Amino acid sequence: LKTDKGTLIAGADERRLHHYDWGDIGMVVKRSEDKGQTWGDRITLTNLRDNPNATDPSVGSPVNIDMVLAQDTETKRI
Repeated sequence: LKTDKGTLIAGADERRLHHYDWGDIGMVVKRSEDKGQTWGDRITLTNLRDNPNATDPSVGSPVNIDMVLAQDTETKRI
């Protein structure tokens, strides 16, 4: 996402223990203020690894997958 102020924000699913679509998937982003030349530290938006049910596919666990980054054109909120 390129914000109105020119900040680049890149987001991804963070999977540490597996590559499946269920379970302990975190949502992380990084920001760049210089058109992608350098990037700040990883920012964790959600972290299901702290949820004991998230690692068990047989439990109706919470899931995060495939984030969308957007900026509201009126409020400018991300």
